[in-house]
Amino acid sequence: MFCRLLSLLTIAALLIGAPLAHGRKVGQSAIFANSFDESNDTNYDTWPDYWTRQTSPEYPHYTKIEIIDDPTADDGRSLKVDFDGGGAFLSTPDIPILPKFGYKIYVRAKASGLKRTEARMVIEFRNRQQERLQVEYSDPIISDGKWHDVQIDSVRPKTDDIDRAVIYLDAPRGRRGDLDAELFLDYVILDRLPSMVVKTGSQYNVYNDFKEVRVECTLSGIREQNPEIRFQLLDETSREIKDKTATKRLNGRLIVEDTFNADDIVGAIGNRPSGYEGTQYWTPNIEDYGFYKIRVEMLREEQGGEASSDNDVVDDYERQLEKKVITLAVLPKLPRPIHGEFGWTLPMADDPLNFDILSELLPRVGVHWVKLPVWYPVGDHNRGEEIIRFAERTSANDIEMVGILDSPLVDTLVKRDPNAPTDIADILLTDPSFWQPQFEHVMTRLSLRLRWWQLGNDWDTSFYGYSELPKKLLSIRKHLFRFGQDVRLGLGWRWPQEGKEEEWLPPHDDPIWEYEQMSSLPPLSADQLDKQMAEHPPGKPARWVLVDPTMYSSFDREEKDLNDDEKEVLHEDHVRQFVRQMVAAKIHGADGIFVGNPFTGPEGVMNTDGTPGELLLPWRTAASLLGGCHYLGELDLPSHSRNYVFQDANGKVLMIAWNDTPVTEHLYLGEQVEQIDVWGRRTTLELDDQDKVSVEIDRNPSFIIGLNPAVTQWRMAVEFDRLNIPSVFARPHANLIRGSNHFTQGVTGKYTIFVPERLDEGDDDDDDEELSVFGERRNKKWEILPRSGEFSIGSNEPYEVPINIVLDEATYGPQAVRIDFEIEADKIYKFSVWRTLHVGLGDITIDIATKIDERGQLIVEQRMTNNNGQTSDFKCLLYAKGRRRKRTQVVMLGPDGNTKLYQYPNGEQLLGNTLRLRAEEINGSRVLIYRFKAVEGGELPAEEPKPPARPSTVPATAPATLPATSPATVPATTATTGPSSS
Repeated sequence: MFCRLLSLLTIAALLIGAPLAHGRKVGQSAIFANSFDESNDTNYDTWPDYWTRQTSPEYPHYTKIEIIDDPTADDGRSLKVDFDGGGAFLSTPDIPILPKFGYKIYVRAKASGLKRTEARMVIEFRNRQQERLQVEYSDPIISDGKWHDVQIDSVRPKTDDIDRAVIYLDAPRGRRGDLDAELFLDYVILDRLPSMVVKTGSQYNVYNDFKEVRVECTLSGIREQNPEIRFQLLDETSREIKDKTATKRLNGRLIVEDTFNADDIVGAIGNRPSGYEGTQYWTPNIEDYGFYKIRVEMLREEQGGEASSDNDVVDDYERQLEKKVITLAVLPKLPRPIHGEFGWTLPMADDPLNFDILSELLPRVGVHWVKLPVWYPVGDHNRGEEIIRFAERTSANDIEMVGILDSPLVDTLVKRDPNAPTDIADILLTDPSFWQPQFEHVMTRLSLRLRWWQLGNDWDTSFYGYSELPKKLLSIRKHLFRFGQDVRLGLGWRWPQEGKEEEWLPPHDDPIWEYEQMSSLPPLSADQLDKQMAEHPPGKPARWVLVDPTMYSSFDREEKDLNDDEKEVLHEDHVRQFVRQMVAAKIHGADGIFVGNPFTGPEGVMNTDGTPGELLLPWRTAASLLGGCHYLGELDLPSHSRNYVFQDANGKVLMIAWNDTPVTEHLYLGEQVEQIDVWGRRTTLELDDQDKVSVEIDRNPSFIIGLNPAVTQWRMAVEFDRLNIPSVFARPHANLIRGSNHFTQGVTGKYTIFVPERLDEGDDDDDDEELSVFGERRNKKWEILPRSGEFSIGSNEPYEVPINIVLDEATYGPQAVRIDFEIEADKIYKFSVWRTLHVGLGDITIDIATKIDERGQLIVEQRMTNNNGQTSDFKCLLYAKGRRRKRTQVVMLGPDGNTKLYQYPNGEQLLGNTLRLRAEEINGSRVLIYRFKAVEGGELPAEEPKPPARPSTVPATAPATLPATSPATVPATTATTGPSSS
């Protein structure tokens, strides 16, 4: 072996300085290089010296591999793989390495015809006993007939036992091979690099106490003995945190390779200095909980050898030798429900974190379910014991484990996409005598310990569409669980295709399988998941869904040419969309909500190395607060923030809210209200002198906890019998306010109805008006009678308040209405309920656009449509302050619409003014008032095809008398304008 390695080093030495890859040279940092020229085929057998190939059903022997003359290759020769429907696995000889250095692979490859076969370059690190200790993979080689650079970026051996590496091409044959596929390798180079390792005292960089964080930076193989090491603390959006930067000097030690050490095989080429190594430490003094990044830079020495201070203006980019960024999370305290729906699937089981670390991590980050593949080879008894111990430890932390049965034919030593289907049905739908022996040892060992099982991974939908699925699944179940165990079985399923809903799920009465793991490729967005679950609500079997942390992360904020504000917006969108997926699944009652693979990278839940991703804390916060809760509904908030309300198993009520525009919601919510942001940071909301709180809401979702349950449900129960008020003026329109008492006792109290003035109606008159406590002016174009009243309602009883609404030139469209309640229960509660009524029946639409033309005229474009199934005629009058009234007529208005234009000279004088359109129905009683501001450059959207018109189901006026109802009617008192509360 030693002679063989020495020969390899001799070959590598001969290649030093040889030009490769369009001018690339193999420099002193290369420890292995092969360009498949004559020096790498000394016996002229068209096979690279000392390379080996593997044959198996996935890598058949008939796949032709040879060195050929190739004028497109840098040295005129390349290694060609002619697949002919097969696969290929070929590897370099052992390459001696030192674990304290970093390594990088450079490969130039060209492929064509690879459609079903995925080819990758792989580096495998081993110890002296040839045990495989670490593997790193490239991205799949692009198959487009062009040369591409394939790299495995800087990696460092993870243990000191590693002393050699092997590079190989892995292109396994799929179920169907590629007949005309070819692949060419121009060269393979392994460079040895200086190594920078940055870590903290935690194995996975998750802390409970921010004061415990200490950063360690270890450098090895560097050329400068005493470079500067700069440490910087960044927030979740990669912004530098003020006064959290430190620069230190490394005290480097010389590294010398020893030829007499059998482990240091590199010494065979002689003793020589290999650079310097050293370690520096930094305590960032973090002051709050949250997600952080730590950037560490190695800077070359400045001219004169003096270290720069933090305030010096220097070109650090030119001085930068190496940079590393690590992530860490400091977990704030959050309640952890005993039961929850949120879980992780670990497609690679205990990689990158071992079972001991996972047992500690999972209960800390809101996980209540964990799924992982449990198949292992027949003779590997230790693996069975490891899985059982992991299941016992997770169960002790109230985490339910699900065993995934995937294909035992998958070679666990070869890279597979953890999200790729395993097609378990191809095995289990065959004769049980074939597959049962492959699973029997697993089921015998684990089926008495695990209650939950899944056939195939989360993306395996191979059972979908099988004609006799219930019958076949019953047979599979009997053969797998032969000892009568109480197990719960699930299988992968996909969301239905449009128009094929009836074929989607075969009905079955018996509990043949207990749940379906839903998946979609590509993954569903928050809106798509919401739509699918609304159209296909959970039932029996139970419905488990996936939320995908990579859905909105197809960008690299470190590398894109974006300013800090743009990066922050992208970051906020990413976080919000992920939380929205979790909320959508909760709203629609998903029984299980899983991240299909948490270890996807820095923009996911966890990094591929097992450290926190930017979504770990949002995941933890949402899973901890929403786990075990049931959905109550939405609240109408005064500033219209989007929100969803939930109640936990103990009766506590919380709300998650966000708003595209930063607003302050000012209202009564409860006595002890707190706001928790997505990072888990908590703020106590203080009550003002009216028992209201001010809640700052912005684009980032936040959780408001401590809502009064009775008041919250009272608010949500309030509704108007009719939301559309006919646009007929000076005539009463009967309506009804309904609700119910959610206090645990009977209550008495009073109500006041307040209609605030619309902003676009403020120009109609300037009369002084008594303002509400919100600073609002009453809308005199609305009159609701009675405006106030008193009530007495028993516990959990419904109530009704009959009202009449009279309109006077009220604006067509939505109108906010506030109902102020003062309730005497265990104490006096004062709060408000916001609702929206609409002037008009919704069958007539009015759209207005304004612009200034080239002659300075104000052009007003009016578009009207009618969707009530009958045509109507309207006389339209347009009023502009200080201008003569304009008039036009709309005839036979139907669903195709009608467009009119108005012109005003000297149009700039009208910009910013409110104009009023009055559309009077000819031979009808309706009058539509539409107010709008004149702006420059407005434009109506292009007209779209209209659906067929349908007759309106809303009556023109409310009936004179309401139908008899069981709830008690609340008596009315004289209409007054009383004090308003919220």
